[in-house]
Amino acid sequence: MIIKFLRLLFFFIGLLLFVLVLPHSDPWHPTNIETSGLVYQNVTVKFPIIHRSTTLSGGYVFLFALFLLILLAVASSSARKNIINLIRSPRQLVSIIIPLVLFIFTLYPTTDGLPIILYLTFSGIGLLFMLFGIYPALLWLNSRIPYVSGIWKTICDVFYNLRPSYFMILAFASPFVITNICSYFIFGHVPHVQDNIDQVFHAKIFLNGHLTVPSHQYKEFFDFTHNINNGKWYSEYPPGHTFTLMLGLLLGAPWIVNPLLGSLSIVLFYLIGREVFDEKIGRLSALLGIISPFIIFMSSEFFSHATALFCISLFALFFVKTVNSKFKFYYPLNS
Repeated sequence: MIIKFLRLLFFFIGLLLFVLVLPHSDPWHPTNIETSGLVYQNVTVKFPIIHRSTTLSGGYVFLFALFLLILLAVASSSARKNIINLIRSPRQLVSIIIPLVLFIFTLYPTTDGLPIILYLTFSGIGLLFMLFGIYPALLWLNSRIPYVSGIWKTICDVFYNLRPSYFMILAFASPFVITNICSYFIFGHVPHVQDNIDQVFHAKIFLNGHLTVPSHQYKEFFDFTHNINNGKWYSEYPPGHTFTLMLGLLLGAPWIVNPLLGSLSIVLFYLIGREVFDEKIGRLSALLGIISPFIIFMSSEFFSHATALFCISLFALFFVKTVNSKFKFYYPLNS
């Protein structure tokens, strides 16, 4: 009875966290969280049901988020088991700690970036709390509805037992189709944001064999955000992603670059998960990538996120392979 009560309590805590950050009209300014945007400046949290508010330092807010995660880890038997297994396996522990530290580093907000970090942090923790709370109910429904249970078992059997080569084809084809559909029907195969416009513009300069071009005679009429126009005309962004867009321009289809790189990244997720853990984790990693709205939309437009994700994932894969091969200076591609 106590365990059921605790599960219910976790569910309502997660629901409360959702209420604090949702609904919202602008994720940069969540409805019930107000802050000036820096970590150690004050954060005001409004409680909509009781019409109260409290103000505290942003540092304390993140400590509270850490406390919630520790509480969830202590309450979850599977989390406790995984933590113990990691402690007993130093190599695996290091492989978890390094990306975790890098992830936490990326959460450190820049000026005015704290609201979106708080929004992502507490909505994510709220979702975890709610899932932990309703997990027994999902198991009960699964056991009481044989038809649903049979369908779910069939899906899992196909997902986990599909030949690896076929799975990689599916892991590539699924996001590639989805991102191309989004690219055409949502974005119309054209850049919409200043960053994208600048990089496509600079890619056209690369295509003509130049690093920059002279500014127009009446350059004051051609000033644009993030464009350098001081006698030489080019974008302010590093050339890596711009170069990949140029390759798309060579094909007459610059919009194909991000869907291609984003889909290849999903395959790399699978290979990394398989290399670090096992086949099951690799497939789940790919699945989480396919259903990620952020990956799908960033891979449907002209942002540099897709190129960065692909390059980082490729590095991570061969870094893991290098570690597993006892730091050889090469790794045979056919192994």
